[in-house]
Amino acid sequence: MRDPKELLYPKDRSLPVKRRSFLAALGWGGLLAWLATVLGDMVRFAFPNVLFEPGKKVKLTKPEDYPIGSVTFWAEKRLFLFRGKEEFRAMPAICTHLGCTVRDFVKVDNKYPQDHSHCPCHGSVFARDGKVIKTWCREFCYAYYKTDMPKGPDLKKGAHNLGHTFGT
Repeated sequence: MRDPKELLYPKDRSLPVKRRSFLAALGWGGLLAWLATVLGDMVRFAFPNVLFEPGKKVKLTKPEDYPIGSVTFWAEKRLFLFRGKEEFRAMPAICTHLGCTVRDFVKVDNKYPQDHSHCPCHGSVFARDGKVIKTWCREFCYAYYKTDMPKGPDLKKGAHNLGHTFGT
């Protein structure tokens, strides 16, 4: 059995790896790690992550399928469709605070004097024209262009407010 003092203070003080070899290996390892990172970023740049968004047009069925004064909600497009006498207007069902999908519009109640939609995340409330009734959101929902009924219902995405009138 070895003496415990010899384990703490060996007589042979030579190391299995020389200091110069250790530092050289450390330097080469760092250089190779940096090179791998740079080359990896170059490859990722050549093949970016692409987000395929839905098209800017929404094709509707016949106008008769939507009663006058109705509100239709499309969950897959996150879109509300409002039918007027001579037009369609649409509003994204996306809260402008954090991007949550707002709930379907409900009729007038004791709390709000107009049709409204609630955001489930923080309680923002939107009117049918896109205006914010209850806070958290500072901006109101932007509209899609309204349609021209004789040509057929086609909605084109635009960055304009519902308070404006648009043609296609």
